[in-house]
Amino acid sequence: MSNKKIQKFAVFLITFLTLSILGLTLSINFNTTTDNLAFRNDNDTLQISATYVNIEIDALAATNTTNSGNWTWAKDSGYCTGYGTPASPYIIQGHTFDNGGGFDDCLRILNSRVYFIVRNCIFRNSDPLDAGLYLNNVTNGDIISNFIYGCLRGIELVFVNNTEINGNHIYGNNEGIRVSNSHHNTISSNNVSSNANHGMYVLQSTFNTISNNHADESQNGHGFTLTSNSDDNMLSGNTANLNDQNGFNIDSCDEVTVHHNTVYGNLLNGINIDGGNNFLCTSNTVYENKQNGILLDNTDDSDIENNNVYQNGMNGIALISSSTLNIIKYNFLQKNNLSGILLDSGGHNNILISNTANENSEHGIFLIGSNNNVLTDNIANSNEMNGIHLESSNGNSIILNTANRNKNGTFLDGSNNNKIINNILIGNLVCYNETGSVGNIFEGNICTSTGGLTIDLAVASLVLLVFVIIESVVIGAVAALYFLKRRKPKT
Repeated sequence: MSNKKIQKFAVFLITFLTLSILGLTLSINFNTTTDNLAFRNDNDTLQISATYVNIEIDALAATNTTNSGNWTWAKDSGYCTGYGTPASPYIIQGHTFDNGGGFDDCLRILNSRVYFIVRNCIFRNSDPLDAGLYLNNVTNGDIISNFIYGCLRGIELVFVNNTEINGNHIYGNNEGIRVSNSHHNTISSNNVSSNANHGMYVLQSTFNTISNNHADESQNGHGFTLTSNSDDNMLSGNTANLNDQNGFNIDSCDEVTVHHNTVYGNLLNGINIDGGNNFLCTSNTVYENKQNGILLDNTDDSDIENNNVYQNGMNGIALISSSTLNIIKYNFLQKNNLSGILLDSGGHNNILISNTANENSEHGIFLIGSNNNVLTDNIANSNEMNGIHLESSNGNSIILNTANRNKNGTFLDGSNNNKIINNILIGNLVCYNETGSVGNIFEGNICTSTGGLTIDLAVASLVLLVFVIIESVVIGAVAALYFLKRRKPKT
């Protein structure tokens, strides 16, 4: 190709690229301008912000009063715009609802099936027995980016379904958000901190997603409470820190997932699960709570896995009061003030697998009055007392665990008919200890202690057999050399 052709092609390519970039920029600017214009037009249709007292929107209202009526009345009165459709929902925006401590809720929305949005409003100073925003028998709502304070409850949902509560700041109330008999809602990215009692209270409500909320510094309550058959709820990505009771308190519920939350510095337990079945408690970070990191009380058939639980005032994970058939696996439990894992008072038939319980102030794993559990592939190193301690616990299988550099590798106190098999117990003061225990089986364990090497009978038999074989070979070789020397002819 000639130089002139190359130059022409280069000029054409540069011109094409320049025009393409310019066109793309104009298109982006046009779309952005159009979107902003649409947003401005939407805002322009809204009424000028005002302050209102004790407003009720009842979609079924047949008559209107000064402070109450249906959606048409609300639109005509300037409280909202829109038509209640998915494309054009009713919008309540930018108003202040202030009851001045007077009678009733600041704003009530009742018996509604249309689409509506409440956003960028202020709710304050409700009646001491009522809410800032109260929804009853409602679907298809979006409650977005509001500020709510000085009320009994910031937001209260009763018989509310398919509604989203997002990005609200709810503080200085008795409770942040209360949800009762409400299902399939999304409650996300709200700050429900610094309320007098619970940050969020969920009662008889199912299939809700509660994610990325902050429920911190509740003065006399829990961060999050689920109770009375609030089943099949998901709590994910939340923080529950520095509350005066538990971070999460889940009572008499089934099928609840507590996933990837941060739970720090609560005055009772980090995560407290009391009654119920089939929990999944996974990938949470739970630390520096005054009592236990994770407590299961009379809870069955649950998975507690992949949690990082450290520096709590009592135990890392505790199962008490006949908590059975649970799986405790892949948890990291370090520097707790008592034990890494505790099974107490009827913690029967549980499986503890692949947990790491190191540097706890008492035991790595501690069983009290708990029978027929399986402990396998756990690590319990450098605990100040025992790696694995059984007290009045029978019929447990302790297999393939590592318990190094503890006072005792394993310690059985009044515990009978347990199997201690194929464990590695190195550098403990005592390899394993028994007090008042009978019928326990120790096989295949290898242990070095400050008292020297200890090897179980089966291992000792194998070592002795190898020694006998080696000794026989050596003796045979010596004998052969001796006889060969005697048979050497004289010269």
